[in-house]
Amino acid sequence: MTSPAFEAIAVTDLAKRYPDGTEAVHGVSFSVDCGEIVGLVGPNGAGKSTVLNMLATLVTSTSGAAHVFGISVSDRAAVRPLLGVALQATGLDPLMTVRDHFAVHAALYGLPAKAAATRAGELLDVFQLGPTRERRAGELSGGTQRRVSLALSLLHRPRALVFDEPTVGLDPAVRRGLWELLEDLRSQGLAVLFSTHYMDEADRLCQRIELLSGGRIVASGTPEELKARVATGGLRLRIRDGADRAEAALGLAADHGILRSRGIPTVHDGVIDVEAEPGRTSISGLISILEEFGIEVVDLHWREGSLDDVFVRLADGTADEEPLPSVMTEHRVLARRGGHRRGGPRP
Repeated sequence: MTSPAFEAIAVTDLAKRYPDGTEAVHGVSFSVDCGEIVGLVGPNGAGKSTVLNMLATLVTSTSGAAHVFGISVSDRAAVRPLLGVALQATGLDPLMTVRDHFAVHAALYGLPAKAAATRAGELLDVFQLGPTRERRAGELSGGTQRRVSLALSLLHRPRALVFDEPTVGLDPAVRRGLWELLEDLRSQGLAVLFSTHYMDEADRLCQRIELLSGGRIVASGTPEELKARVATGGLRLRIRDGADRAEAALGLAADHGILRSRGIPTVHDGVIDVEAEPGRTSISGLISILEEFGIEVVDLHWREGSLDDVFVRLADGTADEEPLPSVMTEHRVLARRGGHRRGGPRP
């Protein structure tokens, strides 16, 4: 049974400026309710990883606030048991076996041995890790290490999940299995926040999407809302011949307002794709003009807009990579300061 909506993660005007002057995040605000999956999408360098690292209590914010179930992320010892965290860097010890990682993780969270063993067995099955349990992490492939990291994040049954591109490096079967697991966890009332570059993933899983570009949220809403607001879809025509004449006819239709197009038509093997607006295009008028140019239309249909269209329109795809080196530097600084000395478990 789905839990009633309740704000699990709240981010208000969150900002991060690194010592080298990099402004990674500029006043970001959003929330994640219990029983909800929210996706952070955007190009490399948009600030997604920095936001997630601040929520995971691994990077301190420059300004603004973030709370998990009403507790400030500055209180690391109180927040960390509430979160299941899996970031881009798995944090696995290359010399420890998979079984050892589960044992250490269970000890950090104070889990009873029997309950921890049962839960570990369940997760090893879900992530298809049984054959690797006695192998050292350093011997595993990158995709397998990612699966171990994801499984560990769920061992203590957290109330909210923070994942940074969780399906990168996973084969299609495991990826779909993780989708099903996240949907199941959401149905149980967990709050899930994750970043992704896969728009099909965001479209399937997310109840809401926050699109970041340049450290700011440039669009927010359900996948359907974003597609309706931004994605125009397209018109596909299959013609018998006369591609050059067809392009001229489409140009005339655009000049007369019959075809509302936002781009230049592409022609390939008798197929013409036009980025167009369904509600503002006259199909009958377009066909009439094509017939005047002697063009026989074999097939004509609309292509629905997609989240890829939203991404391309709103995100700056030329941004630099995420400032991960700066993030990792701050992780080490926090460790040297004794960031865990209050007894809070590591994510």
